[in-house]
Amino acid sequence: MNIAFIRSGCRRTLLGLALTGLYGIAQAQNAVPLHFAEYLSAVEQSSIDYAAQRQNVVAARAGIDLAGVRPDPQLSFGTSRELARESKPTATRPNTLGLSQTIETAGKRGRRIDAAKADLRLAETGLSDYFYGLSSDALDAFVTLIQARETYARKELSHKALLDVVAANETRLKAGAIGRLELSQSILEAQRYGKDVEKARADLAGAEARLSVPLGARFAERFAGRRPDAELAELTELPPAETLIERASQKRSDVVLAKSALESARSKLDLTKANRWVDVDVGVSMTSTAPVENVSERSRILGLSVSVPIPLSRLQQGDIVQASAAVTQAELGLSSTLNRVKADVETAVAQYRSALNVVQTYRSTTLAENKRVLEGFRISYQKGAASLLELLNAQRTADDTYLDYLDALATYARAKAQIQISVGERPDLEAGF
Repeated sequence: MNIAFIRSGCRRTLLGLALTGLYGIAQAQNAVPLHFAEYLSAVEQSSIDYAAQRQNVVAARAGIDLAGVRPDPQLSFGTSRELARESKPTATRPNTLGLSQTIETAGKRGRRIDAAKADLRLAETGLSDYFYGLSSDALDAFVTLIQARETYARKELSHKALLDVVAANETRLKAGAIGRLELSQSILEAQRYGKDVEKARADLAGAEARLSVPLGARFAERFAGRRPDAELAELTELPPAETLIERASQKRSDVVLAKSALESARSKLDLTKANRWVDVDVGVSMTSTAPVENVSERSRILGLSVSVPIPLSRLQQGDIVQASAAVTQAELGLSSTLNRVKADVETAVAQYRSALNVVQTYRSTTLAENKRVLEGFRISYQKGAASLLELLNAQRTADDTYLDYLDALATYARAKAQIQISVGERPDLEAGF
């Protein structure tokens, strides 16, 4: 093995690491922190999918105007001529001009407007429910970015520590304290850690790109010079589960959506019942007959007509049965949603408490002990009391433990947001309950 070549590559890696680290530090110092609440507001304003869903509300609002439209009046004109006119020189040609209007009964127009308003509330609630799903995706991307960034920082720190071991081993080799094989092994391990750093950097870039998906625009352009930031380790105690369930039963988006669906179904049933009443057509007409010389003067006749359909088609009850079934279905859907809310909140509370306990254990004992053990092996290795293999095992264990801690923090943050979403509140990494 060409040790000089490996040393040269190791030094280049160290130089690149130093430059990257300095650039990253400069960026972090100059960047303005971007908190999740601001990012979520931008998602709400800029998301293409959310904008598309918002058109359902626009269409439903226009439906109220359409529901208030009254039947158009009808203008008619008619004329007649006697077929055997040659044999009747005194025959006349009467002309009739008429105006008719359909009169809606049973308050159909009001029922249509009520149903359209119920549809608008249903569309608005559906938009809110969609936003909670979108905010969950946004939060997951935000937390993933922070976790990827901390993972990259940890791997970079471990790589730097291995490079320091390589530099120290080069000095120890010259002093005859270690053999060339041990130096070669430390160099190879440093190179392996360097590859881990590169992979972590790629994962971080992917996490940054993922922030653009809910946003509907490039994150780097929308938030130039901003750095996503959140204190994931800010631990918050929960209120009683019964309190959360009560709040969820009133405010949660799927509950409100189910209530709106029931209201809409009932409005449509009322409209269906009103539509079974027949409408009355009222008409006014004027018939004018031209005068006949030496026989008759011009005649004008004012007519009034009322037309009422014979409602034989109302003998069938299919429309009422369908509308009633929709109401029953909506009632059952609301009951099912309320039952699911209780189970979801209880599950979310259990997951939150579990994640909270794990994070507290890491912070109270595991991290400090993990750091103490690693520092102990580093000192022992420098004094020759521990082997390189023991130091490397300690380094891997320390890294794995810290990465597990970062994963626990991300799990805790997601569990906290899930509690907020499950009770119908806007998710916020820095807010309590």
